[in-house]
Amino acid sequence: MVNDAAVAAHTAFPDRFFAGVTLPIQDPALALAELNRVAGKPGICAIHLPTSNEGKDFLFQPDFAPIFARAEQLGYPLIFHPIGAVAGDERLEGPAFLNNTVGFPFEHTITAARLIVSGTLDTYPRLQVLLPHAGGAFPYLAGRIEYGLIKKNIKLQHPFQDYVRRFHYDTITYSAETLRYLVRRVGSDEW
Repeated sequence: MVNDAAVAAHTAFPDRFFAGVTLPIQDPALALAELNRVAGKPGICAIHLPTSNEGKDFLFQPDFAPIFARAEQLGYPLIFHPIGAVAGDERLEGPAFLNNTVGFPFEHTITAARLIVSGTLDTYPRLQVLLPHAGGAFPYLAGRIEYGLIKKNIKLQHPFQDYVRRFHYDTITYSAETLRYLVRRVGSDEW
């Protein structure tokens, strides 16, 4: 229903509305079937995925690999966004909204790091990934992550900075200084 409504919205407002495919990630086979069903329909230009499913990693299970392969083949970027529980959620609950302001950005950080260390970005070299919330804490912790990989003698196929620049980032930082750092770290290429 969501994907069909997105196509209808684009048809009604072709200059204003585009969408990422929503997938039933609890069942990777159904997710792939839905991706194939809506691929190429008007207004569909990306794949929207949660960073985790009920606080559990699902992206790096072997049965999810065909979705990465199909996204790469279609040229659809993956757009990640936390939905529901996030890492450390029980510590972030309360009226300060920390599960959103702290938890969501760290979900992007975990996802980016896992896409690198799992070899996913090497397996799918043309796969495009957008990290909302300016990449969460990932661009700011990239040096620490790289240092940890070096100390543990974990070899990557490419220099770590190549992976950092491989992601696309939005500009939602709520801080001019943070945005300036992000642009210095990853550049300002147009997508």
